[in-house]
Amino acid sequence: MPTVDSFRAEMILSYILNQPKASPQPPVSCSYVILVGGSGTAKTSSVLMYANKFNKEKMLFKRINFSSATLPSHFQAAIEAECDFKIGKDFAPPQNKNMTVFIDDLSMPFVNKWGDQVTLEIVRQLIDQGGFYMLDKAQRGNFRGIKNLTYIGAMQHPGGGRNDIPNRLKRQAVIFNMILPLSVEGIYGPIIKHQFKAKYFSADVNRAIDTLTGATIQIWNKVKATMLPTPAKFHYVFNMRDLSRVFKGILSVRKETINTAAQVGPMKSDVFLVGLWMHECERVFVDKMTNQKDKDQVCNYIKDIALDLYNHLDSEIQDKYSKEKLFLMCDFLKEDIKNEDGLVEVEAEKIYEGVNSIDRLRLRCNSLLQDYNDKYPAKKMSLVLFDDAIKHLLRISRLIKQPRSNALLVGVGGSGKQSLTRLDADILKNVCYQIILTKNFSEKDLKEEIKKLFDWAGHLGKQVTFILTDSEVKKEEFLEYINMILSTGEVAGLLAKDEKEVWLADVRNDYVKEKQLGNIDPPQSDLYAYLVDRIRDNLHIILCFSPVGQKFRDRSRKFPALFNECTIDWFLPWPEAALVSVAETFIKNFKELDTTNDIKEELMKHMGNVHIMVNSVCELYFQKMRRQVYVTPKSYLSYLNSYKELYLKKYAELDLQENSYKIGLNKINEAAKQIEKMGVALREEEAQLKEASEKTEKLLEDLEKESKKANQKNDEVEATTAQCMKQAQMIASEKQAAEKDLAAAMPALIRAQEAVDSLDKKDIDEMKAMKTLMDIMKAIIDSIVVYFMGKLLPVQSFTVKISKVDYQFLKDSFDEGGKSVLFDMNFLNKLKGFEKDGINEETIELLQPYMSQEWFSEEKAQSASKAAQGLLKWVKAIYEYHEKSKIVKPKKVYLQIQEGRLEMARKELAKAEKDLNEIKEYLAKLKETFNKQMEEKSFLEQKSNKTKKRITTARQLIESLSDEKARWGQGATENS
Repeated sequence: MPTVDSFRAEMILSYILNQPKASPQPPVSCSYVILVGGSGTAKTSSVLMYANKFNKEKMLFKRINFSSATLPSHFQAAIEAECDFKIGKDFAPPQNKNMTVFIDDLSMPFVNKWGDQVTLEIVRQLIDQGGFYMLDKAQRGNFRGIKNLTYIGAMQHPGGGRNDIPNRLKRQAVIFNMILPLSVEGIYGPIIKHQFKAKYFSADVNRAIDTLTGATIQIWNKVKATMLPTPAKFHYVFNMRDLSRVFKGILSVRKETINTAAQVGPMKSDVFLVGLWMHECERVFVDKMTNQKDKDQVCNYIKDIALDLYNHLDSEIQDKYSKEKLFLMCDFLKEDIKNEDGLVEVEAEKIYEGVNSIDRLRLRCNSLLQDYNDKYPAKKMSLVLFDDAIKHLLRISRLIKQPRSNALLVGVGGSGKQSLTRLDADILKNVCYQIILTKNFSEKDLKEEIKKLFDWAGHLGKQVTFILTDSEVKKEEFLEYINMILSTGEVAGLLAKDEKEVWLADVRNDYVKEKQLGNIDPPQSDLYAYLVDRIRDNLHIILCFSPVGQKFRDRSRKFPALFNECTIDWFLPWPEAALVSVAETFIKNFKELDTTNDIKEELMKHMGNVHIMVNSVCELYFQKMRRQVYVTPKSYLSYLNSYKELYLKKYAELDLQENSYKIGLNKINEAAKQIEKMGVALREEEAQLKEASEKTEKLLEDLEKESKKANQKNDEVEATTAQCMKQAQMIASEKQAAEKDLAAAMPALIRAQEAVDSLDKKDIDEMKAMKTLMDIMKAIIDSIVVYFMGKLLPVQSFTVKISKVDYQFLKDSFDEGGKSVLFDMNFLNKLKGFEKDGINEETIELLQPYMSQEWFSEEKAQSASKAAQGLLKWVKAIYEYHEKSKIVKPKKVYLQIQEGRLEMARKELAKAEKDLNEIKEYLAKLKETFNKQMEEKSFLEQKSNKTKKRITTARQLIESLSDEKARWGQGATENS
């Protein structure tokens, strides 16, 4: 509803934002506006009314809501989603239209430890530079220009825990202050009169209607002035949103319901209207209170104002709306029409009407609960619908029924927040949904869940109730998305472009039908606005939070929409009547409780009093120690279950004691009979014992004979073993000496291997590529040909040039044998696999002329090439290895002969050990037979002794229990 203040704000916005630009450069709007004002000063409403007057063919509108968790990437994604029309290198809104971007709660982004608000920096960059640098990993650092945008910001006054914004963001803005409307009555009065037209009602009802607006504003001012926010009651903030909620509830009632108010007991229509007003004020103001004292105080305010403004109805108000009498509004009293099979044929219309009987309500609610449990047996809820639970059920139902209504249910664990919401969603035929957390649940998964909700509520047009609890807020960043939905009804970048087009095409018919457009094709912007409106109207977010801890208070500051856009219902601790009611249901369902009805009733009262006493002690503990301990309804239910478990345990112990008495009596009688049977068994056991003793003596004689044979054979084996060990020690000593000589030759072999490993194919190819090899290279190749036993020239004297010095030496055989060796494809592999132990003395003799030359050295070879140096290292290392290892070979042959002799000795030893083992096995079997016979004899002796002892004990027991028999009989009778 436009007011003078909102019209003034619209005009100022229009004058500022429609100013002509001084020049086309820079390519951005040089004017933008920031609205500053307290909560409820119509900042957002004024901007939305201003935007509703846009010519949508020229100007589009985009609303973005900031919170403490809004990141630069969120803002950038929101702008990118709307500006996808490319103009040269830059981008603009669709079809190159202009767009006004409204940033609500501009000052909300988190201030880091350096005093920066990072999210506002990208906003400043977009306004100042006409674009921003991309944050997406694939395009990071690329600048994207954005054209045709105008900006409006809205924020609260800084201070009192609220942030300011940077001066660099303020410098180009026109900032003006928003105040509360001078006349609030002018906003809501016409709405009430339009809805409740005078021609439909009597004069008395019209008189009451005319007073509604003033009464509501009066209670609003009263509550706002007295119920001030404190650190413990930080949410005691009352603005025009609360006024709107009161009138929204009043306008939910049909005129027929008011005119037929006599059905709610003997009540006149104007009295019913006053009761309706009082009820809606309680739902908005009283339900927000955190304790019973504050609730009673606000209720008294409401009643006092009602008595003051409706003084002509004083007696009737006192009578109908006293504390002792009930008056509630309910929208599910009417029952569905069902067939014989229990299936619904005609759904009952949900009419918001009054009810003054708690018993009628309880009966109806229990019936609906039974229907829910029958429909969802896997999700069966065992609820006790006591008075307070029914009242909360009606409050939640009222919110879910209203379009664009959300709730914040605040209470400790076990208060029934989730269960009552599920039941209400089923009653109102809503889709009830709750996310299922997994170990790796992330923001991406949450966005998929939100998309599913948007599909149901917006795309398909279903009524959806979404429950979100403390435990499901895995990260506080999750609440940023909930804040967005509550504020604007959309999440930036949630829908892909093609998916968005499909949804808009699907809702087109509904939009055309609802707006009665006929054959007119609506623009995409109108369809999208309609889709967002459907989401906001149909999606009811029910937040179930606990007030315990700092986190709840922090959320009110970081995510304001959670409190501003939700109606708060504060769950107080269960009263005594509720506790007794829950205990009563528990006792009735506890079939194993074996006592009288009078004791059961006293037990119910005692259980409720125990919980109240514990709460009192916790309060006393807090006053003394300043440490809070919470005893929740969940604790009370655990207490009842613990009582049940303990009762069953103790009851079972009494049953066990009774059975023990009876068993004792039976045992005494059985013992006398068993004594006679044991006497017969004892005589048979003594005969068996005599026979076993004779067998044992015979086996003992055989065992002694075989033991002598085994000892003799064992001596022979020990002598043979000693001889073998001595021979093995001698061979090991000689083998160690040979291995020591061999170890001396190993460094040379290692150097040879390293020399080959240092070469690679490139080095060899370089040598092959030389047209003429140097003389030292040819000499090295000749020495390798000698190792490989290749073809050599007959000995001829020849002058070789080494490092420009002439030496007299042998003519090389490179052409005859060296070339074929060097150019062999497996040359390197042959060097690595050369059989070093197969070199004979003739080969060594042929190599000696080379080894004796002073120029046949690594230094000279290195000057020729790396390959030549490596090959020379290999040649010399192999030569050195042969010289050092040739003294080891005779020793190896001798070792082989000695090891052969040792093997023969071991075979003889193995045969002797085998014979010994056979004797030992026979001896072991004989011992085993003997041991078994001894065990049998021992068993028979023990059995005989045990039988004698049992006979003696049984006789003593019967004699000693002769006096107890009478007492046991009496105990069994008492416990039965």
